[in-house]
Amino acid sequence: MLEPCYQIYKDKLKEIKFKNMKTLFPTFNKFVKKINPDFEKNGLLCPIVLDKNMDIRSGTHRYEYFKNKYESTLCYVGQNHQETKFFQFLNVFCWENHPVKKPELLKSMYEKAVESVRE
Repeated sequence: MLEPCYQIYKDKLKEIKFKNMKTLFPTFNKFVKKINPDFEKNGLLCPIVLDKNMDIRSGTHRYEYFKNKYESTLCYVGQNHQETKFFQFLNVFCWENHPVKKPELLKSMYEKAVESVRE
């Protein structure tokens, strides 16, 4: 099983077989040339994000790169549109701010943001 570096919400991660994931979007050659060396160097940084139908909502390039190298990986599976969107944004934040080696920092940032909305 392929484990992503960033496992911010471990209780929300599920092991999913690559063969059970469905792609909705194509990959782009220009981006593939940029990102594949990063996959080779760092492995999987962020989990693939799936919706409840197992459609890939974030991670098509990751899927294409790793699908023939591993049988399964840990994924965020959103139970509704809002949760799926949140995991997509979380991955973008983690990827753009790599290397942040402390997932607790990201979790506390999210919790503070949620608290400020509730107040």
